[in-house]
Amino acid sequence: AAVTAGDFVKIKEAAHSIKGSSGNLSVKPMHAACLQLEQLAKSNSTAGMDDLIKAIDGQFEQLKMFAARLKKEWGGG
Repeated sequence: AAVTAGDFVKIKEAAHSIKGSSGNLSVKPMHAACLQLEQLAKSNSTAGMDDLIKAIDGQFEQLKMFAARLKKEWGGG
């Protein structure tokens, strides 16, 4: 929604937040995509944002599957 609205401040803040979290978890591809997204937002450019957001979404889905697998293996459900 922020991309559609051209709200570069929100895009930058979200990218920065997710970049930090993904860095803490060592999800390097997500971290790199968030860094690029943050840089685009800082320059008020939407060029390539859709592809970066898709990449971040894909990495998030992989992370969720990994977490679910760990939870199951460790007897958490």
